[in-house]
Amino acid sequence: MYPMLYFPIHGISGRDWKSFSGTILLVTATILYELYSTNDKKSIAPKGGYVNPIDVPLINSILRYKAGDGGAFGTYSLTTNAWLGPPSLKEKGETISADVREYQKPTIWSSQKKHTFDRQILSFLYEYIDVSVAEKNPDNLVVAEDDRTLQKLQIAMLQTDCIADILLTGEQGVSLVSKVPEKLKDYGIVFHEREIRNLRSASLGVNLMMTHHLGYLKNGKSVASMEERQQLEQWIRKRVPGILLYKSDEFEGLRGQSIESQLEEKNWKPRLTGWQEWRTLREKEVRQIVVNGIMLTTGVLVASIFLSARI
Repeated sequence: MYPMLYFPIHGISGRDWKSFSGTILLVTATILYELYSTNDKKSIAPKGGYVNPIDVPLINSILRYKAGDGGAFGTYSLTTNAWLGPPSLKEKGETISADVREYQKPTIWSSQKKHTFDRQILSFLYEYIDVSVAEKNPDNLVVAEDDRTLQKLQIAMLQTDCIADILLTGEQGVSLVSKVPEKLKDYGIVFHEREIRNLRSASLGVNLMMTHHLGYLKNGKSVASMEERQQLEQWIRKRVPGILLYKSDEFEGLRGQSIESQLEEKNWKPRLTGWQEWRTLREKEVRQIVVNGIMLTTGVLVASIFLSARI
């Protein structure tokens, strides 16, 4: 900053600078204001190279279902590990993230990925003067995750939140969750009816797992063997891949968002379902698989006989 103020203060050697000092100072002040301003509309940094600090939490945001909140959706930030507000904020975040990714991707002129900053002055210096600014200011870098990664995490958390809601609100949760696919269409997200059926059946197993895991079983003892509990967890994860069951499943950006954490936060009291109910459901699924196999085999045989007869 000092070099910019040198001439307004000391003038230009051998010239009558006093009459121009006000003009020089005004120009200097304008340049400084533009460099340090956080007004996006007046940004002199390249598009995608600077993100207003207020908007940084919107980077890497996903849509989530608010368990225990009457079927409402909200925007959640993986950057700050916190809820941000209504779903419309996610749309704003997607626009900003797209600009950041476009700016950062390598070009035919440079194979290296560019850097985005949360301070306009750093973005300006990096783009036009000194690329080492990125190494010197790592805390001011803005990173936008790959879009596919965000979509995968979004689906995993929507599934996690739906099951948490069913456990927290019972039949009301089942009714609300059944409407999720239709509501998600408004946000351009595909959530199949088959996934909802899997969530409903999986919620029975999760209820059992959490009842055991959180210590609600009578005398702290389980009526199921360790092998059976492992089979139950595999059964759940097969139906709901990516589900955050336990705190141990959590990671940076989703701390405190697993089903275990959500249930503890809301002082959940379990619906004491017996293990036999899950065993019955599992046996029913096995029988259905056998029946489907028999029907498929029968269909193939009939078709073969019919074709042979025509030949």
